[in-house]
Amino acid sequence: MKPYRIHSHKNRSQVWRNNTMKKPFLIILSLILAFTMFNSSAIASSGVVIYDSISDPLPGNIPSMGFEATSTNEFGDEILFTADSGRAIESITVIMSSWGCESGAWNSLDCETTPDATFDHPITLNLYAVDTSGSIRSPGDLLATLTQTFTIPYRPSANLSLCPGGGWYSEGEGKCYNGLATSITFDFSGMGVTLPDDIIWGVAYNTSHYGVNPIGVSASCYSESGGCGYDSLNVGVLTSDSMVGTDVDSSGVFLNSTWAGAYCDAGVGGTGTLRLDTGCWEGYRPQIRFEVQEMLGACQVNKDYSNKVYNLASDCITDKTIFIEDGWTLNGNGYSITAIDPVGGHFLGAVIMNGGTTASIINLEVTASGLTNACDSGANRLRAILFDGAGGSITDNYVHGIRQGLSGCQEGNAIEVRNFDAASNPAPNQMEVLISGNVVEDYQKNGITTNGNVAATVSDNTITGDGQITYIAQNGIQVGYGATAFVRNNTISSNWYSPKSYVACGLLMYDANGVKQKDNIFFTNEKNLCNFMRGGGIFNLE
Repeated sequence: MKPYRIHSHKNRSQVWRNNTMKKPFLIILSLILAFTMFNSSAIASSGVVIYDSISDPLPGNIPSMGFEATSTNEFGDEILFTADSGRAIESITVIMSSWGCESGAWNSLDCETTPDATFDHPITLNLYAVDTSGSIRSPGDLLATLTQTFTIPYRPSANLSLCPGGGWYSEGEGKCYNGLATSITFDFSGMGVTLPDDIIWGVAYNTSHYGVNPIGVSASCYSESGGCGYDSLNVGVLTSDSMVGTDVDSSGVFLNSTWAGAYCDAGVGGTGTLRLDTGCWEGYRPQIRFEVQEMLGACQVNKDYSNKVYNLASDCITDKTIFIEDGWTLNGNGYSITAIDPVGGHFLGAVIMNGGTTASIINLEVTASGLTNACDSGANRLRAILFDGAGGSITDNYVHGIRQGLSGCQEGNAIEVRNFDAASNPAPNQMEVLISGNVVEDYQKNGITTNGNVAATVSDNTITGDGQITYIAQNGIQVGYGATAFVRNNTISSNWYSPKSYVACGLLMYDANGVKQKDNIFFTNEKNLCNFMRGGGIFNLE
């Protein structure tokens, strides 16, 4: 009878060797098990890794914790994630070890498996908060749980010529193994699971005699020569040379077993509940990887590398400028980015800005909330979207609420494109930009601004000022300081400054280098068209 179907303490001693030495490598005793870390395969990651204890490359098999053999219901660890990363979980990968054969057994020299043969089994991953109220750290609130049915491969057939003990032969490594290391990945995408820095995790699944709901011996596989694959399925444990994050107790795990002999303390601390089991697991760390969605600043995104697109995955807030990588597009997918003041300070600069000479922003809502009534100058002036020395496109966005109080401070532009050299002269290389299809309202100073050596097409935007106000002269669109633009089919309204000292304009051309305006709709502006200096003479303020 295979060790992973045994139930008596007498038989368990075959797996543990004895009841006083309880290191995991004794759980899966194999005279030919090799631990050399080269080759069989690497488990690729696709997101941002915040914890990773998986061996890279992953060998043909690793030491493992057998659930059926050790009366285990749940098994895991306490971990601490890396700093400066998001916590919105995308996926979690666990390394398992499959010792089952289609027929025969790993230890009876008759294991036979059809190539690529598999069995399906539901496995649960539980994520807990850490309860530190007592003297021993323990699982707290259940933060998330996910059960998925995984397709698990049987281990390959015995190769008696190369592995006389009945193991399978890994040609890539030139080694024999009794079990087969395989990965399972829990898909948390779209579930909205955000974790704290420190958690306890646990893997749980049912076997013939153990688990939350033991399957029993009536399953057809139980009487077959190969037995049930899930009774020979283990969780991989091995300390990897490479490590991301922190194993809080390198000599401990969290274990729920009904067998006292499974624990380092021989069950003195209790059995049948998930608790810390420490003192005998040094070198045998449960193998798991946590990945979160990729981040753009403080925002969760899905990166489309082939098309260089950041796809915003949810609404987010930021207390500092978010930069778009050179040549990339930020697709908001209708989500919002909200600027807030940082702790102990106030927001400075643009909410979103180019990080190179080309950028695009599409289908994004940009706003601000509760910003301090401050007044900044230069690069610290508040803008929602800023292209500085960059071309590209700004299309189909909703920009609103870009202000720091009701003041006359000359900042709070919703969309601004500028191109100047270090001496504040128009830069020698002209930047082309498309600003189209945007809805802009509730801005502090200007709706859309193009300044410096910029060639802009400003079309099909709806720009709405605050109406008749006394604290600042707003402008719907500004083309200035050497910029040129084709301004067409925009709706521009409600830019009106009541005092006569300055004027608010629907379209302000200030020392522009050529502006064509066509088919724009203007209404309730103090002045619809204002032209200063080049391109049409001096406008009479009276």
